[in-house]
Amino acid sequence: MSSQKFPCLLKKLNFVSDGLSELFNRVFRKTQKLKLVLLLSFFLLFPVQNKDWYSSLSLGETPVRQMASAAVKPQSILESRGEAFPYLSAGGVYLFDLNSRTLFYSRNADKHFYPASTTKIATALVALNTYQDNDIINILPHPAQGQVLGLQTGELYSFSNLFYGLLVQSGNDAAEVLAQAYPDGEQAFIEKMNQLLFLLKLTDTHFANPTGIDQWQHYSSPHDLALLADYALEKQEFSRAVSTKYYQISDTTGQHIINLENVNKLLGNYEGMAGVKTGWTELAGECLVSLVKKDGREIVGVVLQSSDRFGDTRKMMDWAQSNFFETTL
Repeated sequence: MSSQKFPCLLKKLNFVSDGLSELFNRVFRKTQKLKLVLLLSFFLLFPVQNKDWYSSLSLGETPVRQMASAAVKPQSILESRGEAFPYLSAGGVYLFDLNSRTLFYSRNADKHFYPASTTKIATALVALNTYQDNDIINILPHPAQGQVLGLQTGELYSFSNLFYGLLVQSGNDAAEVLAQAYPDGEQAFIEKMNQLLFLLKLTDTHFANPTGIDQWQHYSSPHDLALLADYALEKQEFSRAVSTKYYQISDTTGQHIINLENVNKLLGNYEGMAGVKTGWTELAGECLVSLVKKDGREIVGVVLQSSDRFGDTRKMMDWAQSNFFETTL
């Protein structure tokens, strides 16, 4: 190649290089603009209806109290005395301490079980986000399967009364009525329940109805129910209802009075018991999500597919309290 042709070739190469560089910059700028447009479009199409509902969460956080931020660490830990875990009839078990985030014991923690009426923890959370205490709800025709309050079509009840009927006496009719009255209908209510699971990153749970009756694609795990209960217990209205042993509700006329009794037989019969939710169906067996608050400690337990949910819960709570002691970091 002659010396005269070399500078000409070099200029051409520089021109091509400059052109490619300019093309890359334009594509990069357009890509960034496209990302921004898509992000803004998402928020315009799907606005947050109530900023308070998931205020403690973001998609990058773990939805349990002290685990919600990497900067927050427990000030103490619980150590084991080495006592053997008692025999339980339950097929699924999860037992942990809320304050220290110590996992005491788990069995089939991520296995899918029929959750029965423990489903109503999520039903209650969606309802709390939807209704005000004094909202009046018309009782429409509804299924009356399993445990019911005896709500009659055409009656009117405050949301507060239905909420207690849902959680204290585990009324399936209360769950159905609350879902039916949702602005976009029952199916949209159930979708909200599953959106909550997504935000809480509970990937081993899916709900197909608001009551907990056995149904295809309706399942949960001991781990997921424990974390769902942990989140729900931060809501004062929820904590108050699930720890209530007796309550009286009525329709707006005061003529239909319903005396509620909590299905959780350990309330008032086991020291420190403060909830949370029972469940039973033929396929699910006996289920119980429980909370014990005693001596400054809060312990959440889950038993699924049990043949003696109250006996199993007593034994594992006794074990957790006697076997673990607190040490300061």
